[in-house]
Amino acid sequence: MKVAFVLGTSTGGTARHVRTLAAGCAERGVAAGVFGPEQTDRDFGFSRLAGGQVSFTPVEIADRPRVARDLRAARRLRRLLAAWRPDVAHAHGLRAGALTAIALAFVRPTVYHPRPALVVTVHNAPAAGGATGAVYRVLERIVAGRADSVLCVAPDLEERMRAAGARRVGRALVPAAVPAETPAAGVSAETSPARPLPGEPAPDRPLVLAAGRLAAQKGFGTLLEAAAGWRDLRPEPLLVIAG
Repeated sequence: MKVAFVLGTSTGGTARHVRTLAAGCAERGVAAGVFGPEQTDRDFGFSRLAGGQVSFTPVEIADRPRVARDLRAARRLRRLLAAWRPDVAHAHGLRAGALTAIALAFVRPTVYHPRPALVVTVHNAPAAGGATGAVYRVLERIVAGRADSVLCVAPDLEERMRAAGARRVGRALVPAAVPAETPAAGVSAETSPARPLPGEPAPDRPLVLAAGRLAAQKGFGTLLEAAAGWRDLRPEPLLVIAG
C-alpha cells in the first residue's frame, strides 16, 4: 500500500495534519510520500519522519493561483505520480486537490497499476469574491468532479462541496496540535514567565478552553451564544478562546 500526500504552501495546521497522517502511515507499514513546497519540508521535517521512512519530493505549489507556475506543478506531479504509482493520492487544500486531479487525469493506468484513487481534504473556505474567488470556484468544481472522496473540516465546507457536485463527502477530523516552542535565548523553559489568563478562575471555577483559527467556519459564534446562556450558573464558567 502506497499513499502520496500532496500539499501547497503551509505554515500551520494543514502541514501539521499531513505530518501526522504521513507518520501514522509509516508506523503502520504503509509507504508514504509527501509532495509539496520545499519550504514545508524545512519547516515540518517530513523527510525526517519515522526515522526517514517517509519520502519527500519538492513540488512548488504556491499559495495563490498563478497559471504558468500551476501548469508546471501539475506537469511535475503527473511525472512523479506516474513514476511512484501510489494506490491513493491524498491532497490537502483546493489548489493542491485540483492540481493533483489534473495530474492524475494524465496518468495512464496499466493492468498492474490502476489510476490512484484521489482523496481531497478541504481545510479552508475559498475567497468569496473578485477574480480570485472565481478561480477558486473553478477549483471547487474540478475537485468535486474528479475526487473519489472529499473530506471537509467544517459543515459549511461539506455543504459547498456537495453543492459543487462532489459524489462522496465526509468529515475530516483534524486534532489540534500545539508545536513545541524553543525558549528565547537566555530563558529556560523552567524559568520562562507564564502569561496569566485574564480573569484567571478560582480553583473551583470551571474553565472552558477553545483553540483554533479565528475564522467564521470554526464555529466560535455558536460557542459565544452558548456562553451567554450560562451566565446564571454559579460559579460561572470562564470561557477562554485561543487562536
